[in-house]
Amino acid sequence: MQQTDSHSAPLLSEQIAAQSSILHTGAQPDAKHSVQQYSVQQRVLLDCANRVKSGIFVYICLWLAIGVASGLANDQPLFWLSNVGIFAINALLRLWLQLNLEKWVVQRLRLAKNFFTVLLLLNVLHWGVLTSLCVLMPGLQELRMPMLLAACGIAASVASVLAIHPLLRVVSPIAVVAPVVIALLVQPTSANALIAVLCSILVVYFISAARVMYNDYWSALNNSILLQQRAQQLEELSNTDALTKIRNRLYFDVNFASEWKRACRHRWPIAVLIIDLDHFKHINDQHGHVFGDLCLQTVARLLQAEVQRSGDILARYGGEEFIIMLTQTTLSSAAAVAERLLKALSEYTLYNGEHSVPVTGSIGVASAIPTLPDQGYRLINRADQALYQAKERGRNQFAVYEQPATARADL
Repeated sequence: MQQTDSHSAPLLSEQIAAQSSILHTGAQPDAKHSVQQYSVQQRVLLDCANRVKSGIFVYICLWLAIGVASGLANDQPLFWLSNVGIFAINALLRLWLQLNLEKWVVQRLRLAKNFFTVLLLLNVLHWGVLTSLCVLMPGLQELRMPMLLAACGIAASVASVLAIHPLLRVVSPIAVVAPVVIALLVQPTSANALIAVLCSILVVYFISAARVMYNDYWSALNNSILLQQRAQQLEELSNTDALTKIRNRLYFDVNFASEWKRACRHRWPIAVLIIDLDHFKHINDQHGHVFGDLCLQTVARLLQAEVQRSGDILARYGGEEFIIMLTQTTLSSAAAVAERLLKALSEYTLYNGEHSVPVTGSIGVASAIPTLPDQGYRLINRADQALYQAKERGRNQFAVYEQPATARADL
């Protein structure tokens, strides 16, 4: 039997680096890692949104306060009110996005990410442009100092609050201060040049300081994902048969009990098939246990190929026995599956050197519409009884459970 080695998974650090690249470029993740990468994107976007939600109305409040205190609201009401409107529209759009973000990150992640980025950058850039106008226009000179102080405060806050984002932590403070520096250099006085240099130094410092928080956040996120992966791997190992790589009895028992209760609520049928390899002890004695293991692996692969519906479960039940749960399946449909399984086994022949070793099996089939939520084991017992009937009739066949006249019908 040919076995295909699984591709080794990329290092987690590489996955995080790839995710960072996606956040920068907006590229769609490939199918191989889409689940993990989308979960990282969702988490980062939601974390950023939670960090900046308290500042949604800060810009309009600052502008209102500066305009009223400086007299701009009376001197230039049109200019003041138009900017109030721009800040208000941006704040309302950000508030609306914040209220709908959890739904959007699931349904429209890329659009949500782009919308969030554009709204935030427009906000900080708007403040930077207003501050530059206060530097350049003679009629706004009284606003110059408070607007410069506010711009530096905004640059510091966005660099700190958005420190976890690979793009916004750098671009946001620059978007606030760059228009101001350009405006100061347009009027190259010694005072303006000094302020421009000081603003530039501050922005570099803000970005450098944010780098520490950025590294801490992504390191913690890396460790969190690693722990989740380890937990998933341990859960998978605990639910997988080590030899055949299909589900084990523990997994089957837990999921069968859950599915039985669901079928009991919905009043739909559930079927169980128990497969036992014929004369498996003879195969082990004559060809050795290594070949016997190969035989079990081959049978598991053949059976798995025939059990493909979502919700159906194939598991190794013990030794050379396999068990199958078929959801919403009547007795006649389960019997058809058993016939297909027998055909798949009979058409496959193993070889030990030059010796051909046919592999056959006996199958017991039972189905019921559950009425009692804790009686699932009785259906398995029925399938087991049918299995013994198949063996007594000569093996290499299936048998369906026949209800004795004196037995209770309830399950």
